[in-house]
Amino acid sequence: MAMMYEVSIYKPLSEDNDLCIMDTIEVQTNNELSIIEKSVSTQIKSIIRYKLTPRQRLIMESRYYVDDPKTLRQIGKELNLTKQMISKEELDAIKKIREILDIDENY
Repeated sequence: MAMMYEVSIYKPLSEDNDLCIMDTIEVQTNNELSIIEKSVSTQIKSIIRYKLTPRQRLIMESRYYVDDPKTLRQIGKELNLTKQMISKEELDAIKKIREILDIDENY
């Protein structure tokens, strides 16, 4: 029968440094999250490009995918629409993205 030892995840891995098991777990988790975030971001950009209406695409790109995001009011002026109409289009686009990605509305 193999001997089992209890090991703290916060115990230094060696006497030469302060790196512990927990530090290595966090790095792996962060890398995995980064990969997932990039994948989801790519999926969302693809949905915006190919599944939304031209107006919804313009709104989403202007709000989320530029260095200097525009306000609802700024986009409304460009499209000659009210801020409320732009907000509704944005919410409809987000709802469509969530449906395509099969994400619960309350998530």
